[in-house]
Amino acid sequence: MPDSPEPLFPLPNQPSAPPSTDAYPTLNGPVSSEPRSSNNRTLTYVGIAVTVAAVLVGAALYGIDRGRAEPVAAGPVVAGPVVTGPVSESSEAETSSPAAPDREVADPAPIAPALASPAPTAAAAAPPVSDVDLGLSVPLAVPACDGSGIVVIHSAISPGAYAQEVAAALASNPGARYLRTDRSCPSLRQQSTEGNPIYAVYRPSGYTTTELCNDVRLQGGDAYGKWLNTASDPALIVPC
Repeated sequence: MPDSPEPLFPLPNQPSAPPSTDAYPTLNGPVSSEPRSSNNRTLTYVGIAVTVAAVLVGAALYGIDRGRAEPVAAGPVVAGPVVTGPVSESSEAETSSPAAPDREVADPAPIAPALASPAPTAAAAAPPVSDVDLGLSVPLAVPACDGSGIVVIHSAISPGAYAQEVAAALASNPGARYLRTDRSCPSLRQQSTEGNPIYAVYRPSGYTTTELCNDVRLQGGDAYGKWLNTASDPALIVPC
């Protein structure tokens, strides 16, 4: 074997070199005396904290985004609870909304008015034509109240002498007619001063005062003119 400058086995009392804490020294300063495991632990804690914060922020953003994105499902509007039995006033007041309109109040049943008897009219109170007809050869006339005029020749006001007086006037005036005033127009006097019916013997005339007055003059005697309408005063005699 060749000679070696160093002994094959170190001497027992020779001190060994101190162990190196880091095989690679830092570039900007001296080698740190802290062990490398302490740095690794610090980095681990920082990473866990960052991860937890990221998870919390993500969860909060997801909840906000979900609350905005989820639409409210449309469905039928329920006005209130369905009541299957009779509802008392107290329960109805509890379930009604303060903004709801006032409840409709049923109108009370109308009270039937007492039937009033119709006011008696002259036509209703008057007897039928057959009852007031005197039974002469000329039947009783009921002229229309159309505004025309008549020439009154004779008026019978005595109940016991109606037929006799009217028959004599008709015989003396061929073509004349007779009526009962309470069965004719209201422009004629309806009864005598004593309250008896009036039978009048007359001739039809025209619709003007000139025509009526000419017929009155032709008739002569005590004849006078009257209008057949519903507006003239019964006491009015057409002046001619």
